[in-house]
Amino acid sequence: MNPEKIDVNKHAFYILGRVLEYGDTDAAKHVRKFYGDRMIRDFWVSTSSRVLSNCTMKRWQAILNDQARQLEKVREFFEKEAKNLAP
Repeated sequence: MNPEKIDVNKHAFYILGRVLEYGDTDAAKHVRKFYGDRMIRDFWVSTSSRVLSNCTMKRWQAILNDQARQLEKVREFFEKEAKNLAP
């Protein structure tokens, strides 16, 4: 594939597969910032994710699940605070 002709939106799963499997930490941070965790999660559960090795899949599963747990803790904190402020 010619890098100059790649459409970053149309070929997002191709790009994600290559970067997540073969890229370094900086490249992974860049695609995570550019595409977001939702796109990575969509890629991860799609049939296209078969391009990733088991090691890579497990690493990204841990990263995305950890972030979901952190967001849940924040949500719970604010719900408790809202109840404490209610009359």
